[in-house]
Amino acid sequence: SLNLSGYCGVALALLLVGDAHAARAQRDHVAPSAHSVPIVAREFAFDMADTLRAGLTTLRLRNEGQEAHHVMLFRLDAGRSRRDVVAALAREGALPTWMHAVGGPNAVVGPRQSVVTLLLMPGTYVAYCFIPSPDRVLHVSKGMLKMLTVIPTADPPARVPRGDVTITLLDYGFKFSRPLTPGHHRITVTNQGKQPHELILSRLAAGKSSADFVQWIEQQAGPPP
Repeated sequence: SLNLSGYCGVALALLLVGDAHAARAQRDHVAPSAHSVPIVAREFAFDMADTLRAGLTTLRLRNEGQEAHHVMLFRLDAGRSRRDVVAALAREGALPTWMHAVGGPNAVVGPRQSVVTLLLMPGTYVAYCFIPSPDRVLHVSKGMLKMLTVIPTADPPARVPRGDVTITLLDYGFKFSRPLTPGHHRITVTNQGKQPHELILSRLAAGKSSADFVQWIEQQAGPPP
């Protein structure tokens, strides 16, 4: 388990296995009745709307930067501000109880998209990237943080649609409902651990191993394996 940021919620994720399906799957993956929200990441900022509508929401992350980026989304208790969030993230240890992990699209590099569908409640949110640069400074410390407002709507209640595969996050491991196969999958991701966890799906290049990936995470020297 690689824990770059350590926060995952219950979500519906998109996994693309096999390049032949990538273009169609990335174009078509919007859950029924979900609001579609594009997000562009770069060094070191997010380009996305300041205000979102409550309800079923599909976040589509495209990375135009040279480093890997993800979106960690947290709902804040009433009265909390950007200053409170920055102070909390600067402290070591667990995040405060007034920051509620919601999930978000995970790390992506290159032209592909990372797509996730979440059920957003009205309130104030913060989105940030917790991945470190090669200099070991976290992207959020370089300003990659954005405050958001989710407003109520008159839309009928919605549920996150079922995936065809479920991946359960545990302390410490992953449980798959069935083996993954090539093609287009919608994956339900659920955290049943006592701690926050995240799921990173990375396809290894030919001849590379998970040990190579761990080493790259630590050093980030050259392209990822």
